Amino acid sequence: MSIRALIKTSNMAQLCLVLLLSLCTGWLGHSLHEINGLLRNYHHLESLLAEIGGVSRENYRAALDYISTGDTFHLERWRHLLRIERGETPRPSSAQIAPGERRSLFSLIDGLGVTGNVQVQVQSILAQLVLLESMTETAMRSALKSGPEATPVQARQDRQAALLWVQSNGLARIPDSIAEAARQLGDRQRAEFLAHLGEREAPLRWTLVAVLAGLTLLGSSVLGNAYIFQTRIADPLDRVSRYAESVAAGLAPVPLRLRHRDELAVMFASLQRMKGTLYSRIRELREAEQRARRSRQQAVMARSQALTSLELAQRASHVQDDFLRRISHEIRTPLNAIIGMSYLSLQTELNVVQRDYLAQINKSGGVLLDMVNRILDFSSASEGSIRMERKVFAVADLLELLRQSVAGLALEKHLRLNFVLDPSIPAVVAGDERHLEEVLRILLDNAVKYTVSGSVDFRILPSGEPPTRKGAIRLLFVVSDTGPGLGEEQWKKFFEPFTLGDESMTRSFSGLGLGLALARQLVSLMGGELTVSSVPRQGSRFSFSVDMELPESADGHNGVELAEDLSSGAPAFSGQSSQSGQGGQGGQRDQFRQFGQPGQTGASVSNGERMPPASFAVLVVEDNDINAQIARELLEHAGLEVILAANGQEALHLLEDPAHPPLGLVLMDVQMPVMDGLEATRRIRGMGFSPEELPVIAMTAHTDMASRMEGKDVGMNDYLTKPVNPETLYDTLEKWLVGGLGRNPARQAHEEGGATAMPQKGNEGPHMPVDTGA
Repeated sequence: MSIRALIKTSNMAQLCLVLLLSLCTGWLGHSLHEINGLLRNYHHLESLLAEIGGVSRENYRAALDYISTGDTFHLERWRHLLRIERGETPRPSSAQIAPGERRSLFSLIDGLGVTGNVQVQVQSILAQLVLLESMTETAMRSALKSGPEATPVQARQDRQAALLWVQSNGLARIPDSIAEAARQLGDRQRAEFLAHLGEREAPLRWTLVAVLAGLTLLGSSVLGNAYIFQTRIADPLDRVSRYAESVAAGLAPVPLRLRHRDELAVMFASLQRMKGTLYSRIRELREAEQRARRSRQQAVMARSQALTSLELAQRASHVQDDFLRRISHEIRTPLNAIIGMSYLSLQTELNVVQRDYLAQINKSGGVLLDMVNRILDFSSASEGSIRMERKVFAVADLLELLRQSVAGLALEKHLRLNFVLDPSIPAVVAGDERHLEEVLRILLDNAVKYTVSGSVDFRILPSGEPPTRKGAIRLLFVVSDTGPGLGEEQWKKFFEPFTLGDESMTRSFSGLGLGLALARQLVSLMGGELTVSSVPRQGSRFSFSVDMELPESADGHNGVELAEDLSSGAPAFSGQSSQSGQGGQGGQRDQFRQFGQPGQTGASVSNGERMPPASFAVLVVEDNDINAQIARELLEHAGLEVILAANGQEALHLLEDPAHPPLGLVLMDVQMPVMDGLEATRRIRGMGFSPEELPVIAMTAHTDMASRMEGKDVGMNDYLTKPVNPETLYDTLEKWLVGGLGRNPARQAHEEGGATAMPQKGNEGPHMPVDTGA
């Protein structure tokens, strides 16, 4: 059988299996929908019966309390309950209607999806409730017969007469009878509901068995395809390749005899015929080369053609990089929906299976986001458009941040983490902290990812090399592990883009193969060189050294004195820190820093200007409905009022409208129809709203430095990237809202045990593996 026929047959079999699995999955969904309907109807009926029993007792008790005591409070309570029962006053709560809607108990039965027999029984119970209401009204009219002008003696006599009437007519037994009838009906409905569930159990079980069988057959088909590919394609191609190499070397190898008479055999026969033609063409090329050497004009033309080809190749490279940036940007919009909606779903009441599914979706979305960020960073580094950023930072804080980023995975794999900071290193230095952190995270995530047992060591030491500029210190960063290690031929290819450490069909780790290539480029831009030494079965060691400036304080002393002001509270590392029980959810710092002037945050406003956060509204300017929904729900979780605008023009109209609530902050998308976010921010500042009076925070999928600088130029205070990390969003709101943020759900979730975070570049949680290809 030909290769084409084998592949076609296999594909048809797999298609049939996929269709079978789709049908089974659809039937499962339909069955679950029916079960959900049964559960909803049962819950509605049970709530209605409970409310009927409660109303009957409460109505009778209020009337009896007034007849017994004469207290007008009980009279008003009875009248209020009577109005609620008749639908004249909004009901406080009900399983059938929305809060505040005016509907009587008798109208609620029309919305029940129950059989006629059950509906008749409910109407019978409601008829008893009507009887109770009528008798209670009769008793109350008897108690109020003398009217408001009656003397206390007359009023007491009226109430005593009414009480005797209640006792003589057995009114006290009716509420209990109504409650008992409601309870019995509820018990029968519960039994019927459980019976329905039992009837659906067996079909669901057999459907699951069919799904498992289909998956097994599908896996077998995949293995069969792999075997066919190896025996009918890969091995013959390997033999043909070796034959072609011999021919290229000028040898005359013995013609091959392939086992199967298929497409490859036909192709090899053509190759044999090409052999003679190739030799003759080689002779012709040599003659042409000799003629070209004799002609200077031909050489110049050849050089011109080569330059043209090089220019075309460079253009193609730029087109490819531009395509990567564009497609990576477009991917962020659906990623924001996947990660954001899964995060918001995890904040709701879920069962264990649902929470596990959503957590896996959230984690996978984070992995895809990390890949997109790697592609963007690598593309920018390849074009040389990455700018080095100088920032003063505490070395101990960086060490603690990196330890937390890998602590969770190390704990799962029972690895020891040894993080060491040499005591002689200054507490505070100045340099490109963001890119340094990214390089170290790539190396540490790689080390933890590939190490099965043992330990991962990270050391920051003084380098033996002198610094390249005055007023600097050269630091050595070393990451080593006890992983499998690789031979020289393997680790020499680590720094090539899109090269994976394990390229076999059964490789244990997946990825794009960009991590180490990106790390080498970033280290080179910082003035260092990333080196590696690895021995099979003995682990690997990555190291590099870069210059860090020593910041000057006000009196000209070394920047060590600034440590207390810049440190975030993490302990200084003076020795070894081993793996602890922390899950690694803590503190990934925001890569985007504030654009406003230092100190001009919500926390810096004077006490006379502070207002509670609830008195402000936050304006979200976003043209994508899903992104707007995610932003709105995240802000509402923090107790903020939210106003939405679909573009910059709508935002300006809202600001010009004196009827809108006072705005405390604007979250502004950059790329929108009608009017983009940059133009809208420029006009907002032109209307007289200063950055201190009305902070504008960019919230966009653009991550490059040029976009951030454009936002700063038009008057934006800060910059957030999509998908937005909730913790980063809440921290930014606390920084810029006047009076701060009244409630921080992310911090509250961490204090109560930790909620799943929505990752962002520079803010990934420990469940976000770094794809390096090593």
